[in-house]
Amino acid sequence: MLSIETIRREYGVAYRMPCGSEYNSDYVGYDEAEARHEATCATCRVVSGKSRATVMPQADVARLFALGIDGRRSSTDNYSSSAGVLYHYRTIEGVRLRDGTVIRNSQCWSAGFASCSLHAPTWLPLTAIREALGLYDAQPLRDLEIVDRTELRTLVRYGERCLLSGRDGWAPYLIELADPAENVANALLGLMPPEVRLACIENRPVERQGEIWFVKQEPTAEEVETVPWRARFKQTATTGFERRLIRPSILGTHHTATVVLEAGPRRTFVQGVVRHIPESRQRRADHPALRLGEGWWLALKNTAKAAWRVEARGRGGVD
Repeated sequence: MLSIETIRREYGVAYRMPCGSEYNSDYVGYDEAEARHEATCATCRVVSGKSRATVMPQADVARLFALGIDGRRSSTDNYSSSAGVLYHYRTIEGVRLRDGTVIRNSQCWSAGFASCSLHAPTWLPLTAIREALGLYDAQPLRDLEIVDRTELRTLVRYGERCLLSGRDGWAPYLIELADPAENVANALLGLMPPEVRLACIENRPVERQGEIWFVKQEPTAEEVETVPWRARFKQTATTGFERRLIRPSILGTHHTATVVLEAGPRRTFVQGVVRHIPESRQRRADHPALRLGEGWWLALKNTAKAAWRVEARGRGGVD
């Protein structure tokens, strides 16, 4: 017997099967819906105990994985589940935590033959997390603990280490917090340098681009005497197009500004437009350009213990 859930919809009552399929009770009775569905659904036949099949379409492998049933694979043997981990080729597509929570890997292929068949409300960059934690095997990922989750960010704990995953504009990120946090709000607050917190209390202008904070502050007279790095351009004689020759780095990062004044430890000031410069021309900048107000701005890095790039993937064929 299937464990069929009766739910209410706008159109009336529906019968929901373990695999997630639904039948409108106005057209199909309870017994008929169960019999009809079991005849065509590999997932529900396994759940009811009427099938011991281990080879099936990858969608059924993913559904059974979400229901807590492992040991299934696709006919090509490129999609399989084992001991709480779902694999597609060599990529981790999902893990099932010790408490039963199913996590989908946000770094799996977005379309085609490696398109995710696993549907789960919680997404995490499992590939980046595995590398950040230095894990050789995927099984220890099941020991992750979800501390808090919002629409854009997820706070997880692995032993004594605390990681924050999210998206800043169009750029996904993964960072390790210097100190543990109880929720996402406290984690974000803990990433703010003391100077930024003080500026917020004093209601002074504060801006941010990625991991760099900018506080409206003028340098001292002695600091102004420091020779600043200025972005310089060369104009072509034929087209008049301006090409940047020098991109002064801010605090040794991939962020640059029109003028950068390095006056001492934790005393780097910038002016003009702040931009993120990707490592290669094939990559898109992680953040849009930030136009600061007039005057000088003190640049400060967040307090993250470490940070990792979250790589995305593209398309494939059909499994």
